[in-house]
Amino acid sequence: MKSGKILIVDDNYDVITTLETILQNNGYHTISASDKKEGKILALNEKPDLAILDVMMTTHYEGFELAKEFAENEDLRNIKVLMQTSIDIFIRLNIILRC
Repeated sequence: MKSGKILIVDDNYDVITTLETILQNNGYHTISASDKKEGKILALNEKPDLAILDVMMTTHYEGFELAKEFAENEDLRNIKVLMQTSIDIFIRLNIILRC
């Protein structure tokens, strides 16, 4: 069985729930936050092995901002970061709807 702690930071509850279900069913421990501030606090307190960060939350670049804060913080810089977004889906949907 796999092990490891994964932090999910996303402002979409459905995305968090989906990711948690998939990861927990595969043996991972998950913790979640809905914004950059809460995510950083959890990262500092929980020391996850991986952080999955949504790009667009309160701001258009909040996920990138949090990843930068991880990289600049000695206590967080070893956390691997995976950026995820559904921006492409929305762009395609917008193009389809305009046609």
